[in-house]
Amino acid sequence: MLDKPSIGGDLVSTRTRSSSQLLRPGFTSHDQHSLGAPPGIGATMSIPGIEPGDQELMNHFYNITSLSITDASKRLIWQELAPREAVCHPWAFQALLSFTALHIAYLVPSRKESSHLLAMKHQTRAVTLFNKSVAKIDKENCNSIVLFSALTTFGEVFKLNLTAEENGTDILEDLSQVFGLFGRMRAIWVSCSHLLKTSKFAPLLERSPRRDPDARLAPHAYAAFAKLEQLNEATANDPSDKETYSRIIEWLVHDAENVLLYPDDWSPQMHGKAESLPARFFQILQERDPLSFVIMAHYCVVVHHCQKLWCMEGWRQKVFHAIVRALDDSWQPSLAWAIEGMSFEGKWTGPFLRA
Repeated sequence: MLDKPSIGGDLVSTRTRSSSQLLRPGFTSHDQHSLGAPPGIGATMSIPGIEPGDQELMNHFYNITSLSITDASKRLIWQELAPREAVCHPWAFQALLSFTALHIAYLVPSRKESSHLLAMKHQTRAVTLFNKSVAKIDKENCNSIVLFSALTTFGEVFKLNLTAEENGTDILEDLSQVFGLFGRMRAIWVSCSHLLKTSKFAPLLERSPRRDPDARLAPHAYAAFAKLEQLNEATANDPSDKETYSRIIEWLVHDAENVLLYPDDWSPQMHGKAESLPARFFQILQERDPLSFVIMAHYCVVVHHCQKLWCMEGWRQKVFHAIVRALDDSWQPSLAWAIEGMSFEGKWTGPFLRA
């Protein structure tokens, strides 16, 4: 068994706290369609003992949300296995409900405020229950921990669109906290990988097929990332921070390549390069070091040209513009490539990034 890693308690609102009822493990799916065909809007899951509002969220996840975050190769996991796994662990179930409520907030503007508050309530329950219930990672809970960590992290990424607008908070401060959570999530996937290999969640460790085997990252992109390393050499005084920056730049190149080579797939990125996400970088980001802002501006370009997952939309422009405003004139030339990339509106497969 593995020690339980920390998962983002600082990010979770404590304004609404209540206990969660225990769920009976299992549900019955009622749908006229086969597993290989898209479900109908009326497909339902009967889960004994839950409130009608929670049942509505579960049906939405099954019919809509699950299909919005996966490609065909992993659809079975997210649409069928994830809900079955979640109902076995109340903390995972609450995380699933929270993420689904955020999806409704995204899809239905008239329900944005109420759905956001509902998501916060379920997330608070999820993290509270997780901290009380999970002491170790083992084969009995590793699937649910992966599910919990993924939904919690991507929910926090999506909420970057909401918190800065509604609470007047600093979106760059929020970003540093979210990416700290993102790093811990990737570490969880690494620690669970040997357990996942023998589970039904094993396909999450596998790459989806490459859409275009001949795709290559553009030379100007590699040149831009190389300039980041030159800036690191020229401006970082502390040897430890210089190494931290080198590792985060390596991670940035890796993710840019993944966006181009595997545009339909995000899950392998959660475990493939976790060792390249040093926690110190997120501390430096919170300290508002200019080079950390320049690196995040380049990351905004990568996200801008990747597959348009709804939970990744919107915040990149807000973060980018906040970075431009935060840097003084001496750092503005370092943003030239990023400014060009953010203004390029091509197809989501990223002709700006492609050779």
